[in-house]
Amino acid sequence: MIFFIFLLFFCKISFAQNFTFNRFSTEDGIGLSSNVVNSIYQDEKGFIWVGTANGLQRFDGRKFIQLSSIKPGSEPMPDARLFQIIPLDSGKLFLAFTGIKEFGVFDPSNFTYRKIALKSSTPIPANAEYYAWREDKGQLFLNVLRFGILQYNNKENSFVDNGSFALPAGWKNTLYGIYEDTIKKQLWICADSGLCIYDRSTKQVWSKNFNPTNLPVLNKDIPGKITQVYLDHKHRIWLFGWPPSGVGPQYKYCLDSTGREYLHKDTIGLNTGPVGQAAYNHFYETKSGNLWIYGKQALFNFNNNIHVFQFHKSGTGSDNININYEDVYQVMEDKDGGIWVATDQGLYFTSLGSDAYSVINLMFDNTKTFTGSRPGVME
Repeated sequence: MIFFIFLLFFCKISFAQNFTFNRFSTEDGIGLSSNVVNSIYQDEKGFIWVGTANGLQRFDGRKFIQLSSIKPGSEPMPDARLFQIIPLDSGKLFLAFTGIKEFGVFDPSNFTYRKIALKSSTPIPANAEYYAWREDKGQLFLNVLRFGILQYNNKENSFVDNGSFALPAGWKNTLYGIYEDTIKKQLWICADSGLCIYDRSTKQVWSKNFNPTNLPVLNKDIPGKITQVYLDHKHRIWLFGWPPSGVGPQYKYCLDSTGREYLHKDTIGLNTGPVGQAAYNHFYETKSGNLWIYGKQALFNFNNNIHVFQFHKSGTGSDNININYEDVYQVMEDKDGGIWVATDQGLYFTSLGSDAYSVINLMFDNTKTFTGSRPGVME
């Protein structure tokens, strides 16, 4: 049974080169609880789960439904800023309310929620920042900035510091700098003193101080703090970070798959955005290999036609002709190839290659997944 077909004719439309962004906001009257949208996730049924400044919501194609204190026997879910939504086994969702230092698991099948404890032998600083991530085999971890990496213990329902990835003495981990190479079974970890690679086969942490296989990327003299690392589908290595003084724009390096050569042409366009407070925090690659880079005052995607990065400038005021944001928190590709962008100014959706006249049909079925009908596409 089809729930509905909903035409998004009321959405505010803006343009960014060949993109048409359709904006969801609190002004639309469809239930979005806040224009500050930190996280998004699409489940197997096609529902879009949204983390806002006021907690967890579910978008069914027509309206946003608020989820908080669900039912008797469940712990109350905070109506607080939800920074991350990560899928777990059996359709459950990990939720990170990092602003209030609360983490938990939500089960959409019975609408229950339970908190996850933090257990550390060393006190975690009161002002610590957190970032959760899940490895390919399903294990959940929690980065604690300049403190270490905690691992989720399912039996204890807690994050514990079991010393899984011991960095060199005196090295402190960054917040977002983590990447798993599933092919080589290695974990790349960014730290304030350089890059580390945890090799699962040897259970060793390699760095510039200990490089038994003489990896060229670890021998690179990159001054300052490396904060982001990413390996794309072409096996290029992306390293972002800040100069030693902490003053000035981020450096943005792209290296070949060996880590020997800098690919300067591959970063063309990345410095066309704003300067000063801009921070390039995250990478996202679509199924077709379209690379997005985003963060504070930054939203870029690589244009495969002209082979440069396009900067999607934020518009302001009534003459806005672009997507509007100060911070871009997450980019996600849905099951049909549409791009969702979570920002501090609302939730945006774009159908790639759409134009000024695009109308998007959102359709749900109780047995099928989400489908989105695009103009000129037969489904």
